[in-house]
Amino acid sequence: MTATDPVTPSESGFLPLAPMLLAIAPAKLASVRERVAGLDRDALINRFRRSFAAGQRVAALTIADELTKRGTPPAFWHGHLSAPECGINQKFDATVYDFRWLRRAHSDHVKQVRYARYRELFTFNETNFHRAAEYVFYQGKRPAWKIVASLSLGESQQFDLYRLRSAPIAKRCAATKSMRRMVFEVLQDEMRTVRRTKTFTSDDADASLLRRHDLWVCAQMTNGSAAETAVRYFQLTGREITRDVAKRQLQIVDEILSRNGVTTRCKT
Repeated sequence: MTATDPVTPSESGFLPLAPMLLAIAPAKLASVRERVAGLDRDALINRFRRSFAAGQRVAALTIADELTKRGTPPAFWHGHLSAPECGINQKFDATVYDFRWLRRAHSDHVKQVRYARYRELFTFNETNFHRAAEYVFYQGKRPAWKIVASLSLGESQQFDLYRLRSAPIAKRCAATKSMRRMVFEVLQDEMRTVRRTKTFTSDDADASLLRRHDLWVCAQMTNGSAAETAVRYFQLTGREITRDVAKRQLQIVDEILSRNGVTTRCKT
């Protein structure tokens, strides 16, 4: 990493976000942000995914900023799409979203960042922020793990993010992704054996199944800590759950998976 790292568009088609934002009248951009702020959480995420996939970069950034403002980390925005499948500009945008999440959710972390240019990622001066983001991204030539190391990001912070993950965290996320369908099917088979009553309907069973599966996903990010899993569950779903409820449900999930010979990190 040197001061001569290029930050201009390359032959590969890299285009920064900053010029696009500057090309939009401030009043129009403010109007878009106001409309986005009026959407509920599910609508925001659905619209973000459509905008991101369609290459509507300013729209996606505006929605990303609103999701960040509401406390939903980038790890939960993208659904099934994984970072390696993205093009160069999508990778850059996803990296920018990660930077902007860190800037808002982990503002004090700037004290642990050694390099001055990296510390500028925590500024709310948009000109300086985008200049630093382009420098650090280095047209996609700088590996995510190197950025993670330069930012001194901890495990929990990396689980917040979509693209900026070290090799061990990326491996854990990939393992969770590969097991999700199997875990869901095991939990679903178990739920089918539960008798339906007036107080436990099929709708209740479906809700319970989804809750248990979502808690399992979150537990993989927290080594099974019930308190931390409850926080992750809120980030993932927008629904609050107590630590005690999370602990009981994780114990049930672990028992079901163990009976079926499924070994996971879901421990309390």
